[in-house]
Amino acid sequence: MVVPGGGFISNVTDCEGYPAAMKLHKMGYSVFVISYPVGRQLGETEQVKQGQAAARELTQVIRYLTEHQKQFYVNMDDYAIFGFSAGGLMTTAYSFANYEDCCHKNHLPRPKVIFPMYGLDWNIKALPEDKGLAVFSIVGRGDEFGFANVEDKLPELEKVLGKENVSVKIIDGLGHGFGIGYETKVKNWLQEAVSFWEAHR
Repeated sequence: MVVPGGGFISNVTDCEGYPAAMKLHKMGYSVFVISYPVGRQLGETEQVKQGQAAARELTQVIRYLTEHQKQFYVNMDDYAIFGFSAGGLMTTAYSFANYEDCCHKNHLPRPKVIFPMYGLDWNIKALPEDKGLAVFSIVGRGDEFGFANVEDKLPELEKVLGKENVSVKIIDGLGHGFGIGYETKVKNWLQEAVSFWEAHR
């Protein structure tokens, strides 16, 4: 599943949605790109509340896919979520037990691995219920939206999930919104991410 960013005011599917989906599709994976309500469609004006409303939309999508697995020929017992920026925040909120609308509280399947690219919530708190989840993320140290601040939470994350289940890289000289990495220091990140996913399936 691919969840593009856009600050909850747009869906950046052109560089964070469809390009990643097409690469994954060519590798043999079934892929859904989530185009979720944004801005006024979320019924909220304050950004934090917009983010919470968007996270609920992701929960609804996963509920729908879970209830229609046979129709779509997918197995929701073994899936991953790639979330970019705001989509990464949504991915974090769905997958970790500390959040209001997480998979645990909604009795929905948790992904095997999440890939919140420049979008892992810097307020993240790992709980014992989160054991078994693996996380792969890349963010620029100078990310203008502050996502590199997650570095302070990595020791706790590794302690709860296990060091082998956490791959979060803070890269110097890398900005926000690099998409699938063309012409950047991380041009091969998607291949690395898929290898990480396969090792945890």
